[in-house]
Amino acid sequence: MTIWIEGVYPFLAGFSEAAVSAAFFEKFLGRSGKPGRVLLFALLSGLALDLPTGLWKPAEFACLLLGYGGLVLKAPLGSALFHLIGTMGMTQLCYGMINSVSAGLFPFLYPLRPAILGPVFMAAGDGLALGLSWLCFRAVFNRFHYRLEEPEAADGLFLPLLLLWAAGGYIGHGLYGNTLPITGASLERVLRHLRLFLVQALGLFSLFSVLSAHQRISGDRARIALSERRIRIQEQYVREAQKRYTGLRALRHDLNNHLLVLQGLLEKNELEEVRAYLTGLRGEAARLSFPFQTGRPAVDVLLENKTASAVRQGIAVTGALTVPPSCPVEDGDLCLLLANALDNALHACAGMGEREERFICLSGSKQGDFWLLQIENSFRTGSRFRPGTGLSNIRRTAEKYRGTVTINTGGSVFTLRILLLLS
Repeated sequence: MTIWIEGVYPFLAGFSEAAVSAAFFEKFLGRSGKPGRVLLFALLSGLALDLPTGLWKPAEFACLLLGYGGLVLKAPLGSALFHLIGTMGMTQLCYGMINSVSAGLFPFLYPLRPAILGPVFMAAGDGLALGLSWLCFRAVFNRFHYRLEEPEAADGLFLPLLLLWAAGGYIGHGLYGNTLPITGASLERVLRHLRLFLVQALGLFSLFSVLSAHQRISGDRARIALSERRIRIQEQYVREAQKRYTGLRALRHDLNNHLLVLQGLLEKNELEEVRAYLTGLRGEAARLSFPFQTGRPAVDVLLENKTASAVRQGIAVTGALTVPPSCPVEDGDLCLLLANALDNALHACAGMGEREERFICLSGSKQGDFWLLQIENSFRTGSRFRPGTGLSNIRRTAEKYRGTVTINTGGSVFTLRILLLLS
């Protein structure tokens, strides 16, 4: 029993806490999905923390978790640090609250069964603390549904989270430590632990408030970025429309002259010259028309610009796209969907070798009351796909119209499907 309590059990308790912290740290960063990776990190962390380094164990584990986020999960330093402080602060406050309850009750109950209640209280306390941490993390994700994609979105929130983490660490490790008092049962002692319990509960509530503030800041930044992108697209459309209007006005102004020239050539029976002249006019008209005829002029301008950018990079663009008249998506939002999707496709194609096939294929099809917009592009086989701001903008815009977004990365083709409700 002594070997179990002093050797095996602390390792198992630390392993469980590390696994839960790492799992939710991954989910905070949007990198979850590999339980084996989390368990391996928890195992290695447990072994590393057992080494006599002389360092403060919570700080040592924080460094390990930060390195895990940066080196293994490839998360930006600001994002990893922000979510590390939130993860560990929440865990320590949960463990500290259970420690307050255990420290208040244990001196009263220990004399009843000294041989049994010690291990039982220790195991029950760790189990309850682990369960409370799990519930709090689940509450965060069910309530907030967010991930920090831009570290600057956390401006002003690092310090409150750091203070909450420090307070939880001081109470949990400085005042309680790893032992429970077996003497001194009194009402005054219970009230003292109750006050510490309330302080930590208030700290946990404050942590939720900080995360809520962070969500509002992130949402405001995302909405501002979307609005700015829509404004840039609309300005681009206006400039392109003005340029084409000027060209069409010049062509219309010279139309009578062109007709006179053609009439003169026909009267002289110069058919070859007529053909050559008409070919030139068709080329001029083609220059003023759009390569895509979607039914939405703003979308036509956007697709022309993105296609021109792809051609300059040696990327083939194929497909046809027609927007149904009943499609409720506004021009700005539709351009936003396509702009982000095509920017991601161009970035993926640009990362491939010059000898590899690089392409983008656009298509749209009406399926009952839905319209399916599909963008396919080549990407380097074996490369890791990491969702970014562009995909978040696509999802947010699609949800505005009760749409869904699905992704398929099979083989060397990346497929993005956006299903929008027409009615």
